[in-house]
Amino acid sequence: MFMVRGELTNVRNLLRIWLNAWAQVSIWSYIVVAILFLGSLSLTVIGILHDGVAMRNHNISDISVPILFALVIVFISMQVVYRSNYAKWSVFPQTNNSRFIAMQLANYVIIVCAALSALVVYLSHYGVVSVMAHFREGIYFALDFNVVFIVAGFFVYFAYCSLILAVIELAGTILRKWTYYAVVAFAALFALMIANFMAAVEFLQNALSFLTREPSLALFFLKAAGLWIVITGASFVINHFTVYHRSSRRTTRKTFVVVCAAIIVVILIVIPALVIFFSVSHSSSISSTEVFTEHVDDFFPEAEEIRIDVSHLPRGSNLSVEGDGIFVLPTELGVWHFTSDTPAFLSGTEALENLQGDTIVLRFHAPWFNVNGIDLFAYANPHVTAYLEGSTLFIDYSFDNVDVVFIPVWGIVRQFDLFRSGNVFTEAPFGYSTGGSSSANIHIEIE
Repeated sequence: MFMVRGELTNVRNLLRIWLNAWAQVSIWSYIVVAILFLGSLSLTVIGILHDGVAMRNHNISDISVPILFALVIVFISMQVVYRSNYAKWSVFPQTNNSRFIAMQLANYVIIVCAALSALVVYLSHYGVVSVMAHFREGIYFALDFNVVFIVAGFFVYFAYCSLILAVIELAGTILRKWTYYAVVAFAALFALMIANFMAAVEFLQNALSFLTREPSLALFFLKAAGLWIVITGASFVINHFTVYHRSSRRTTRKTFVVVCAAIIVVILIVIPALVIFFSVSHSSSISSTEVFTEHVDDFFPEAEEIRIDVSHLPRGSNLSVEGDGIFVLPTELGVWHFTSDTPAFLSGTEALENLQGDTIVLRFHAPWFNVNGIDLFAYANPHVTAYLEGSTLFIDYSFDNVDVVFIPVWGIVRQFDLFRSGNVFTEAPFGYSTGGSSSANIHIEIE
């Protein structure tokens, strides 16, 4: 039997001890999260209230991603102190099973608290900006508030964290069961992965694709639950038959350290050096040229046409141009004096000299500027007005003053078909990407 009478009471007592031991650490963790929250919120509020820039974007980091990395450190730390903590708590009745289950439950409590912290930070950000948007015009959310995504994302996040915990727990259990052999094997494995980093990354991506690329939310939970049961079950069985009080000699430890160091040196230094040495005489130079083409029609937004009747003007007339928010590109070659803040460029003005036609056609290409996959000008309503007075063509370009706020959550939850068209996450889970042009283009033709 794997469970004996009274072990549930032991689990409950040990779990209480684990949670008390981590209470102070949790307080400091919440303080760090609160500082990060207040810092990012203050920058966003100050940026929105600051005047002087017509269109701005405010990016709030998805705190669930750094919390995930912090959880990995916590899980590894708990494996490190596993033996020493239970040695200090030896006065309490315990078995292999009760020790294992108690720490597992403590870890899952930590996961739930961490996920709830990320959710509270997200909702607080969203709530504060929503209040500001109620009293101030021109504030928009780049991402939609989707309750289904928020709730489902919480459980997907919990599932990923649980699987990471299960893998770390399995590694820790193996190390406690077969310490020396396991460390030698892990050292060799990690050294091989470092020496072949890109190949290792590609292998892991392909190996985990059945889970990380699963588009169905229901199938994801089934696969995650099955994988978790297998990994956790293996850890439980190995832990059940582990002896925790076996002594080891100091000379054995020294030999073990030397063997591990030798394996790492051979894999990382000696083998690559030999490969390079024997491949020098057979090396060849390979050059390749990759041609990347982009379709202009796909790259630029569709042009809007503005048509002005000039049939009442005599042929050969000369028209001048005046306007607000535009820069007239000269017809001759030379140095153009403009900046990246130039609202709009006007070209084709030479067609207004010696007029030969009945209609002035203005083709207006609205600007586009993507931030994390979102076009900011979709909120700014860029528009052109044009009219003719006498021999002067007036062209005015303007757009609304807007603040576009990015508040992402559950950055790793982006694989499911259910949310692909919901505008609920940014283009990439990490980093910050921009592209495009903030200037419009207006071209004049005569028909």
